[in-house]
Amino acid sequence: VSATSGRNDLARMRLATTLSLCNSDGYMLYADPFPTPGHPHDWYSFWKPTLGAPIETAGRINNDGAYVRNFQNGTVLFNSPDNKKVRLVFEAPVTSQSTQEVGTLFSIPPGDGDVFIAK
Repeated sequence: VSATSGRNDLARMRLATTLSLCNSDGYMLYADPFPTPGHPHDWYSFWKPTLGAPIETAGRINNDGAYVRNFQNGTVLFNSPDNKKVRLVFEAPVTSQSTQEVGTLFSIPPGDGDVFIAK
């Protein structure tokens, strides 16, 4: 498996994770396709932060076409593969879980997503 396919495709993992967080109150299983011997699972550091409970309902779409949902401790953005690159601006510095970068302005390409944790 190459560094950008399968379980190593981090943009796809972030996309699936943020799709679930922005559009449901359920759970998501991100694993190798069936039938994979042993059905292995990985743990990604992207999943480490504690977002807390959602503070708004699922399914909110911004004017730029991205889905965004706020939680007690951060914000999640899902940018579908058929959308354009989107920018997200925060009033105070946050930490991007995909890059660990701290700032107030972030760009998310199509087919990706990110979790932003309040400082």
